[in-house]
Amino acid sequence: IRVPYVPGFNDNQMNKIYDFLKNIKHIKSVKVLPYHDYARNRYNALNLKYNTPKIMIDSEELNKIKELLEK
Repeated sequence: IRVPYVPGFNDNQMNKIYDFLKNIKHIKSVKVLPYHDYARNRYNALNLKYNTPKIMIDSEELNKIKELLEK
C-alpha cells in the first residue's frame, strides 16, 4: 500500500487511513510517500509557472505518520 502524505492537505486523514488499513488482511507493507516538488525545476526549465505552494515536511511528523501506518 502506498499512501501519499501532503502536509496541510491530508495530514488530518492519516488516522482514518490507518483505521481503514488495519482491517485489511494480507498487507505486505505500507509505504508513506512524502510530498516533494521535484517538478518545480522542470517547470522552471520550460519557463512555465509552478502554482503549487512550497511545502516543507517536518521529518519528526513524517516519522510519526510512518510509525502509525506501519503498525
